[in-house]
Amino acid sequence: MRAYKQFITHRRVGVAALALVALTGQLLNAQAGDAASGKEMLRLRGCTSCHPVAGQGSGSAPDLGQVAASNVSTAELAATMWNHGPKMWRAMDEQQKPIPMLTEFDIANLYAYLYSLRYFDPPGDAARGKKAFEDNRCDHCHFRGTVSAGQGAGPRVAAWVTMANRVDWVQQMWNHGAKMGEQLAARNLDWPEFTLQEMVDLLTYLEKLPELQLANPGLRMGDWRTGKDLFGERHCSQRHTLGEGEEGKIDLLEAARFEPRLSGLAVAMWNHRPKMEAEARKRGFELDNFETTEMEDLVAYLFKKGYFEQRGDARRGAVLIEEKGCGTCHGQEDSEAPALEGSGDGYSAVRFASTVWVHGPGMKDMMDYRNKDWPAMSAQDVADLVAYLREN
Repeated sequence: MRAYKQFITHRRVGVAALALVALTGQLLNAQAGDAASGKEMLRLRGCTSCHPVAGQGSGSAPDLGQVAASNVSTAELAATMWNHGPKMWRAMDEQQKPIPMLTEFDIANLYAYLYSLRYFDPPGDAARGKKAFEDNRCDHCHFRGTVSAGQGAGPRVAAWVTMANRVDWVQQMWNHGAKMGEQLAARNLDWPEFTLQEMVDLLTYLEKLPELQLANPGLRMGDWRTGKDLFGERHCSQRHTLGEGEEGKIDLLEAARFEPRLSGLAVAMWNHRPKMEAEARKRGFELDNFETTEMEDLVAYLFKKGYFEQRGDARRGAVLIEEKGCGTCHGQEDSEAPALEGSGDGYSAVRFASTVWVHGPGMKDMMDYRNKDWPAMSAQDVADLVAYLREN
């Protein structure tokens, strides 16, 4: 171990020490993730000097906007950073560039940005979206272009500026539900339901309309603590739990196993609106609208609780620790590597990714010194390890 300490460069020790200090106690205090901040972070940290993003840039490294075809998840991002970390750190060494510090805050913003690039997942089709807009009679109330006052029961499409932020769009859809339900009932029409593909097609069609001029729609999340309060104040907790099995309530985290994307959440809230209204009336209250940034706060809370995360198996995580040889360093008396302990529900793939980036360069040096290979990790591996660390 003494020889290993001499082997690590002063630069890496300094970077790791500073990063670990910055990470202490940081639990995404202000927000769960902001796409605009994530995009700016890539530039400030020098990532875009090597990596193009969504076709923009001339670097030879992989395009960060061209992620795998599977669901975009924090576990997938963490696995990618783990697997490509050694190559990136080596390239920085060769170019004599310092390894940038990436805190949990940075990783959350990066995830929000990369997620926003893949909001239309599966890929949308504008022609199918136009047909869905017409088949569901959206055009009967929501006119395109300029119309006279009084025409149409709903706001014209050109006024749908909330589409610039996808979370605001979810909020506007929800708030519009009560009035729309009244209009449909007056016309003796059924509530229109959408599949995920139909919703994505519809959004693709609307995004391409010249009157909206929406290029690269963003994703912004708010304050998860406020969102936690809203989960109770908006009566969500009366019908839903987040990871706790409770008779008579739907576990949203279990439901998210089937569709963890924001577009899937939007579809679920829209399709279930009539049933939720009926249930609310039975319980003696009306469904409330969301104001200002409240939907952003609620989505941030869902993000914090793991709604958008790939589900893991703690038992499989324990097996992986043995298979990957993690225990040969972590937790050993003669090693300075920390014991593999999480922090309950607060541990996440975001924290895993940040820790890998901060701790990884020194860890790679240690493995090279011991002549051990860097183990590959899949997104499911990361999800399983996170599940294990949450329980230990």
